[in-house]
Amino acid sequence: MRCNSLLYKKSMWILAVFLVAISSMAHGELVVEEFEEKESIALEDLIVTAQKRIQSTQDVAISMAAYDESLMKDLGIEKTWDVASKIPNFDISFAFGNSSPVITMRGLGINDVNSNNNPSAGVYFDEVYLGSTSMLGMALFDTERVEVLMGPQGTLYGRNTTAGAISFYSKMPTEELEGYVKVGAGNYASKSIEAAISGPLVEDKLLARLAINGHKQEGHFKNRTTGDDKVGDADMRAYRATLQFNASDDLTVTASFHQGEDRSEGWPYEHFIPDGGSTGIGFFTGDYVDTDNDPFSVDSNLISPNKLDSKGGYLKFEYVLDDWEFVSVSAVESVDRITADDTDAGPAFIFNQVFTDEIDQVSQEFRGVYSGDNVELILGAFYSRDIVEGLKEVPIGPALAGGISRAIYTDYEQLAKSKSIFAHSEWVLTDSLNFIAGIRYTDEEKEFDVVNNSANFSDENEPLLQERRKLKEDDVSGTVGLQYYPSFMESSMVYGSVSKGFKSGGFDGSTISEPAQADPFVAETVIAYEIGIKSDFLNSTLRWSAAVFVYDYQDMQLNSVTSEGDSVLTNAGKAEIKGLDTTIRWRASTELEFQLALGYIDAELVKYTSDELGGDDLTGNEIPNAPKFSLNGYIRYGKYFEGHEAFAVLGIERMSSMYKTIQNNEHLESDSRTLLNLTLGIAPASEKWDVRLWAKNLTDEEYIVYGYDRTSSLIGDVYPQIYGMPRTVGLDVEFRWE
Repeated sequence: MRCNSLLYKKSMWILAVFLVAISSMAHGELVVEEFEEKESIALEDLIVTAQKRIQSTQDVAISMAAYDESLMKDLGIEKTWDVASKIPNFDISFAFGNSSPVITMRGLGINDVNSNNNPSAGVYFDEVYLGSTSMLGMALFDTERVEVLMGPQGTLYGRNTTAGAISFYSKMPTEELEGYVKVGAGNYASKSIEAAISGPLVEDKLLARLAINGHKQEGHFKNRTTGDDKVGDADMRAYRATLQFNASDDLTVTASFHQGEDRSEGWPYEHFIPDGGSTGIGFFTGDYVDTDNDPFSVDSNLISPNKLDSKGGYLKFEYVLDDWEFVSVSAVESVDRITADDTDAGPAFIFNQVFTDEIDQVSQEFRGVYSGDNVELILGAFYSRDIVEGLKEVPIGPALAGGISRAIYTDYEQLAKSKSIFAHSEWVLTDSLNFIAGIRYTDEEKEFDVVNNSANFSDENEPLLQERRKLKEDDVSGTVGLQYYPSFMESSMVYGSVSKGFKSGGFDGSTISEPAQADPFVAETVIAYEIGIKSDFLNSTLRWSAAVFVYDYQDMQLNSVTSEGDSVLTNAGKAEIKGLDTTIRWRASTELEFQLALGYIDAELVKYTSDELGGDDLTGNEIPNAPKFSLNGYIRYGKYFEGHEAFAVLGIERMSSMYKTIQNNEHLESDSRTLLNLTLGIAPASEKWDVRLWAKNLTDEEYIVYGYDRTSSLIGDVYPQIYGMPRTVGLDVEFRWE
């Protein structure tokens, strides 16, 4: 059994006892003393700053989701990819297990794990844009809330994106001394700690906050080739320090620094050859086939390191002058990464991949926000400079390389600069009708220098290839829409918008062996049409939102594998995407609350224009990582007794099948899946502590999160695959003081 059987059995007994206790309370066997603050069952307004001002989510004319600290704990949101499973039409996969997530929102996402390309969805941490997937594997700790905006975003945020924006906000320093410590333990010898302390250094003037986080966990893979039965472990730690200086009633200065370290192992690929498939040339592969049907028991010649060091910080000025607020955010980010994988996924050393990257990012955003009687206005400017130094090494085994170990090296340096100005406005036309308009101008340029060198392939060791390329692009994008509060539907808002999103082109950071492979791919654009509604019913105990959207997706950027087995990043063609997402949240009583979200998407490549992928015409194929149906939600039941609340939260995540590649290969189709997550907890009315027993993937579902086509005459019909995390259970205890 993959999870520790003794711990699992004990956990199931505890779950059963807890459920019996909850049932007893429901039948009045315990004295009920409801908390005063729970007497009103109306749903609270979740306050967000998605449009750079304080608003309720119900007043934002964009399809969005938001989770505060309490709900993040209930739903087990601890990493960036945990967010995706709570939102319809949202998928996050990862090629290395513990890092480099690939984000797809409503079918838009560049399926690329190389460090030199930007995600299609913009990810921000405390308003700082993170420009590489290598920056996105961080743990979420001491987090106040997360906000997710669906669709093109360019007139509100620093960087222009086509898919959407995900914003994480950490907790800020407080005027009173407070803090907390949370410790956890679980199966696979999991251990975690999170702690923070906050308060004044100089009363009313200088405030500080320090937060730390650490997590260790044994791997859940068994590697028969190396004899290691705990492959794929997690070993991460980080801290963040924040100072806030209240210079005056009008001026606030915030400085923050963070640093993280990841010494985890990558997750090995499951070696899959379909029935009747070729095993390649037996001299090299040994005619190996993995037949145990266990995706967590593998034969790999490599234990993949996943070493990542990150650090960065920002300096933020906020100045209020009459009806204006002026904001400046200056930031630096740095990431060093070494990761590797056994690309042929077998026991023989044929060839592997090793990625070594250094990323240095500098960004600056200026923003002015005006709030008047009849208009809300944002004026902004953004600049960023990224330097990525990458080395991809492909070691080749001695059997293939003539008796000695050889390697192919692709060494590149990329310099990227982005400059933009943007404006966003909302005009009150009548008491019930607002007009929304925004515009953005973007200018981006990239320089790419690449050298391909093959060690020991020749006495001279001369570079096989040395190329330099430049790419310069600019674009005007924006949005226009209406926001309507109908008099016949109290507490309702209807909106409609047309938006254009732009994501600049770039260069393939994979193996470059021919001059043409160093050529850039160009920008992709999206014209998005969306109509939505947000409503409160039953005295604000029932909340409903829905959006219908149609996307015209031009020059879709796509990472795939050619018919020769080479990875390539290219413009695949034109796609059409249409769908809907809807969410219902209902607080039925002080004890019972549930949320259900449903997504439908039809994402199809309608015009195939690339000649780089080879093979057949892909027109009509489904876009990868875009399941037609997705459903997620939760039920929360709490019972109050003797000054305490005992509660249970059952979460569900349901996705229909989806392809992992644009070729729609049946062997790389992730079957439909249903994941159940459970949290049982108890906390006093004072909220000074809480205890939570949790289980993720309760039914131990097996499902593919990443895969690619590696077939060739040499290694056979191999489709390496990575599966999602099996069942995990654990216990968290948190103490708070103030």
